Amino acid sequence: IDDLLAMWRKQQQQPEIAPGPLRCLAAAESVAQTLSPLLDARRQRLMIQTAQPDAVALADQRRLEQVLINLLANAQKYAPAGSTITLTITAQQNDVLFALHDEGAGVPFEEQGHLFDLLYRGSNCSNAARGSGIGLALAQALVIEEGGRIWVESAPGRGSTFYFTLPAAGLD
Repeated sequence: IDDLLAMWRKQQQQPEIAPGPLRCLAAAESVAQTLSPLLDARRQRLMIQTAQPDAVALADQRRLEQVLINLLANAQKYAPAGSTITLTITAQQNDVLFALHDEGAGVPFEEQGHLFDLLYRGSNCSNAARGSGIGLALAQALVIEEGGRIWVESAPGRGSTFYFTLPAAGLD
């Protein structure tokens, strides 16, 4: 319901954006804590890695957290029980790169271009991996509104890595 409401607000041009300097690691750790019951239920482990723990993006905190929640919930859903999901945060010159890798079944190349389409569900979606096809479309819309970009790299049998960038910001 939250995803539908957020998508509706976006379509109604009611963005409610409040961008500002945001510590990326702290936002990621907050989302990890929120989703820990889902991860624990499937004995999955989330590793957050960064060489720059003080990386700062210019972003709206609620929107960044929503993107991370949508991507992590997807990874948790499609990765096998007992697997590791890795979130890497890298500060670059002009942006901050987030990379979320799971050890799931992967996505066939011909389907990757549709993953961010509203209501799209891939061919490897089972009834056990319930979803609406809204989460990735919403994540894409939010990242683009924040001035970033989002994409996926995946290969069947090798898992998927979802990447997104946000503009970098310094703290005064």
